[in-house]
Amino acid sequence: MRKGLSTVLIVAICCIAILGFIVYHKPPLYHSQSYVFGTLVDISIYGEPEDRAKSLSNEILQDFQHLHHQLHAWKPVSENQVSELGALNLAFASQSKPLNISPLMIEVLQDATKLSKQSNGLFNPTIGHLIGTWGFQADEFAATSVDDKKISALVSANPSMDDIVVTSNSAYSTNSSVKLDLGGYAKGYALDRAVRYLRKQHVTHALINIGGNVIALGQHGDKPWRVGIQHPRKPSAIATLDLLDGWAIGTSGDYQRYFMLDGKRY
Repeated sequence: MRKGLSTVLIVAICCIAILGFIVYHKPPLYHSQSYVFGTLVDISIYGEPEDRAKSLSNEILQDFQHLHHQLHAWKPVSENQVSELGALNLAFASQSKPLNISPLMIEVLQDATKLSKQSNGLFNPTIGHLIGTWGFQADEFAATSVDDKKISALVSANPSMDDIVVTSNSAYSTNSSVKLDLGGYAKGYALDRAVRYLRKQHVTHALINIGGNVIALGQHGDKPWRVGIQHPRKPSAIATLDLLDGWAIGTSGDYQRYFMLDGKRY
């Protein structure tokens, strides 16, 4: 009887020890937040040691900052230096000789042109003058009454990606009304770069969110990554969505970057 009881006790202790080992060695979830591209950035890496996950997250954030400085349409890098995109827009406006640009900018322009054509022009990052006229090229938005004639003139100028000529190391525009604003593109481009970097580093599970633009790598433990879709008028999620490996989602709403004028939301 005592021998049987001892055996039961030993088995129970072993089970507790094994359970404790499993819990203790549960793959960690590292999470970091920062503010880039004028919005909140969330990076979650699952199954990597904390020190390595932190280092990888920092590398991604540094790349995001680099892209933010290069691709910002209206905010200068410093008091005496405009972004590369800002310099390109100045050259477009003056219709000067082709401006030498970086390989990254060439890649961005070629990719944006392809996306514009695939959408039959619905994606049009050359309407920066319109965006600025409405007051959305600013950190804070003030209620702005816009001159209808000015808007009509900008629309009639019909800027498009077809107006931009990209060579092996430079670019110029045949339409002075072209002003690039890559706000609808840069975050997705940054997410793709981040995933390529993590795969190259043999990271298999991560989730990156740049202001509602989200991409998934692998999964969260034994389940897909799950994201919430913000309700536009309530401080809660309107729905949740499971993202499989390589899936991405971009959301947009009128509840963050907007202003009210005469009871109307712009």
